[in-house]
Amino acid sequence: MSTFTDDEIKKAQAEVEKIIDSGAPIVKMNIFDVLDSYTPSLRIKNIIDYTLELYLELVSKLKEYSEEEQVTFLNALKEADIIDNQSIEKEDSFLISLHRKFEHKVSIDYLLEKMTSGEPISKEEFIKIHDVLLVGTSSEDKLGLRDNDLKFVGSYQVTPQTKFFFENRAISYFPLKHTEIDAALDKFLNFYNSGIKPNHKYDMFLLPMVCHGLIASLQLFKDGNTRYGRLFQNVLLYEMVNKEANLDLKLPIVYASRQYAAYRDDYRKKVENIVLNNNHEAWESWFSFNLNRIQDGILYNLRCLETIKDLNGNRSF
Repeated sequence: MSTFTDDEIKKAQAEVEKIIDSGAPIVKMNIFDVLDSYTPSLRIKNIIDYTLELYLELVSKLKEYSEEEQVTFLNALKEADIIDNQSIEKEDSFLISLHRKFEHKVSIDYLLEKMTSGEPISKEEFIKIHDVLLVGTSSEDKLGLRDNDLKFVGSYQVTPQTKFFFENRAISYFPLKHTEIDAALDKFLNFYNSGIKPNHKYDMFLLPMVCHGLIASLQLFKDGNTRYGRLFQNVLLYEMVNKEANLDLKLPIVYASRQYAAYRDDYRKKVENIVLNNNHEAWESWFSFNLNRIQDGILYNLRCLETIKDLNGNRSF
């Protein structure tokens, strides 16, 4: 692992500040203000209504099987998503699978436990779940929150050795300044812990997608921000729909990680759009994109259930 002297880091930090002061795009705390005033458009409401119909159809199809078979199916989905979510970030699927065999508890288990407990998530818990997500990956040496601003979203990583590559305009944007991370984390957790607003059924889809977008765009951590955002969305969607639709599923029935793989570039552009434009239209575009991926995940799982039924005349797994 490369290490740098304090003097090298200080010089690099000063150079980054010059670039930001010259007008380079950077995530700011006012990203939260736009969300405070957001009301979903009729178009987004219609997409959510249709997505919920598909979701409930999937639940209904799953309920045709025994409780034991349901749990088997849901566990298989969970195990597949652990691999899929990491694979999007070019992790070795075999090594992730092998590590999984030795680790009995992974980040999704911790997140499921916490979200279904009904208790708020603390800063320490939020950070721990992220770090567990990176254990066994190529980013295992990058645990924890960022402690400097030597990072940008783009083609190159800013370090004293790269000479920054500023001339080739590789930078898309800079993440939130590391000195603001603590305050941003407070706001984010307040956003999450506030839950559903009264008489606002659409929040059971919107809040998971908002949390996903904020984690991905704020870049609070040294690495693993987008994969943590996807994990957070998957589990929170399950917890909220389970509660608001009075379901009794033991585990999430929909994961969208596999569906993001084919849209990896579009996915990152949607995150970038949130940062660069920071308006209701950018968030609506993000919601529409993610709802489509959730729908893709539901339809994929419906096909899987139909395939199982076709292959097994007795409907047994």
